[in-house]
Amino acid sequence: MKIKLNQIICFILVFVTSTTFAQDKIKFGYHDASGKAKSISKSDIVYDEVLDTVIKSDISKSIIDTLDSLGRVVKYDSLSLVVNNLDILSESDTITISVLLPFYLNENESLQESLKDKNIRSHYIFNKSRLAISFLEGILLAVDSLENIGIYVKLNVFDTEKDKSVVRRLVVENKLHSSQLIFGPLYPEVFKVVKNYYRSDTNKILINPLSSKVNLLNNSRNVYFLSTLENLDQSLNLVGSQEVVLVSFQNKKSRSLTLIKNKLSGDSVIFKEFNFQKLEDINKESCQSLVRDSTLLIIKENNISFVNRILSFCSLLNNDIVILGDFKWKNFLNMNIENLMNLKVHIPVSNYFNKSSVMNKGLLQLFEKKYNHQMNEYSILSFKSILHFCSDKKQFSFSQFSKNGGFINIDVKMCIYKDYNLLPIK
Repeated sequence: MKIKLNQIICFILVFVTSTTFAQDKIKFGYHDASGKAKSISKSDIVYDEVLDTVIKSDISKSIIDTLDSLGRVVKYDSLSLVVNNLDILSESDTITISVLLPFYLNENESLQESLKDKNIRSHYIFNKSRLAISFLEGILLAVDSLENIGIYVKLNVFDTEKDKSVVRRLVVENKLHSSQLIFGPLYPEVFKVVKNYYRSDTNKILINPLSSKVNLLNNSRNVYFLSTLENLDQSLNLVGSQEVVLVSFQNKKSRSLTLIKNKLSGDSVIFKEFNFQKLEDINKESCQSLVRDSTLLIIKENNISFVNRILSFCSLLNNDIVILGDFKWKNFLNMNIENLMNLKVHIPVSNYFNKSSVMNKGLLQLFEKKYNHQMNEYSILSFKSILHFCSDKKQFSFSQFSKNGGFINIDVKMCIYKDYNLLPIK
């Protein structure tokens, strides 16, 4: 049955392609706000004219491959009709997922037409679409994986741009009515439209992949955040008998640092605070005044110039210190890894993904073979989310944020730099 279905779908795609070749257009199954499939040309340029930013060949091929995959799995009208008529899958055999992401297809289409008039052709994609495409690629790979274990998915993909009215129209017109799982939208004000409309629908799971605005979890038991809040108990397990010093920059208020201060005070832990006003104030002498042997430095700053400077001077000291950094440090480029190792820098990492495990290596290789570029953290996150909610292969640990509220991911591992890698503490 499975082979027959794939053969029929491939036939439909060939038919659609051949009938639209003269216009150099292929319908891939992306949907606009009305639910109708939109068209995108493979050969046109897509780039961000406003930001004057382009992303070249590897990502442009990625969007083409993604669109090819969408044509296979998204149930736009003609494909949906054939599948239902064959009676291969009943509604009870499928999981319906709606993906609401900002692809900015209208902007892309306008640019394509404009550039075609100028006889300009190349392979670029609209820069703002990059995040949505990464999420979508992970979802598509997850759908393939589910199919391999006999779980079938009907996938509907909608371009939300960053427009509340687009999403409001989708819910009012019941475009999402049959979906058991809704991935997105990304932006809080746009996500709120879906959340408010379906807050009492126990048959739906609403996934917000990136937001940390916990007010969206209130009175909505079907909302799940894939982002995490720092586990303060885990972080402050580093606190022993050593002196604790909290370091900040230019009096900026960090929510994370405030929570840590409150936690330390509640646990009757004595700590010192030190604030640097200028980068020039950071030197060996000023850093030496911060620490003694067995000092825990807590630095929850995301200014990379500040972080690099203070770590560089701390590395010149002879004191035995431990540093608790911020989770965003793992994405900083050009950090001195040897300094991070020598200073025993600890970083809480959400949704840790071990790229060296045999199973995960296989996943990364499969993804790269399919899309011709490496899997990033967003593709990994969306891949794991679909597996978690559509199979027994659980990927996250969720905790209810408040009574009658939604759930937040608590999958945070404390990691340390060792052998030039960021590894979880055993």
